[in-house]
Amino acid sequence: MDALRLVENALKTAEIPAPYVFHQEARGDTAFSCKVAAKGLNLFAKCHKNADILMSEADGLSALSAYVRVPHVEFVGEIEGYGVLLMEWLPMRRPANEIEWCSLADHLAGLHVHSCQEGGFGFPADNYIGGSVQRNRVCHSWRQFFVEQRLAPQLGMAKALPAKVKRDIERVMGGVEAWLPEQPCSALLHGDFWSGNLGLHAGEPIFYDPACYYGDPQVDLAMMALFGHVPDCFYHAYQGALPDSGQRSAWRVYDLYHLLNHFNLFGAGYAGDVARVTEQILRH
Repeated sequence: MDALRLVENALKTAEIPAPYVFHQEARGDTAFSCKVAAKGLNLFAKCHKNADILMSEADGLSALSAYVRVPHVEFVGEIEGYGVLLMEWLPMRRPANEIEWCSLADHLAGLHVHSCQEGGFGFPADNYIGGSVQRNRVCHSWRQFFVEQRLAPQLGMAKALPAKVKRDIERVMGGVEAWLPEQPCSALLHGDFWSGNLGLHAGEPIFYDPACYYGDPQVDLAMMALFGHVPDCFYHAYQGALPDSGQRSAWRVYDLYHLLNHFNLFGAGYAGDVARVTEQILRH
């Protein structure tokens, strides 16, 4: 993949005027990203061999943009068989104090409150969580949705998990009413809400790299806590109190989905985490 040529062709297709200066390049096994300085415009470019992943990302950013600040999408499309996404470049940093964590919580709460809907759980189209397909067929039972379209597909892919762990996950799926609400608020979720997918730009929270769908708002809170330390002030700003035991019981089930996905994407290093969280769920 000649990524720079693909990005340049996308810039031309989007009628963004030259000259173009490329820098801060990053390459992975399947993806490429870089900053592009164009005439009067700074952009962040991503290329991926699976164009659907970037199309889904752009759809998620569009959905979130009605409620929170996201990078503006200048172009998304397929160039020479590869996906290319061009977004505005926003220099960002992590929250550094309680005021900034509270601001982030306020924006997340605003997203969840103002997007809350009646009409089921899911999203108009399937999308991706990392490199894994995320099924989003609309369902009117949250428990059914989470078992059938979150846990079951991931468990089906986890061929290398020990048999006992698989059986324990099946027990969780069979008794999910003990931990998950049936009809929580159906809010627009970021869906991949950890500290690596958000930041502050000029003091304003910015949300990016989403895996959006409509579901229980606690999903976003759970993931933030799973992959990093979150100060207590964040929860007080979000909901006026620390999470209670019922919410934390649901969190473990939501964590199980992401840990299974990490096991399927990154390998056996996550098997212990999957087993540990499954045991915690069944103990409570």
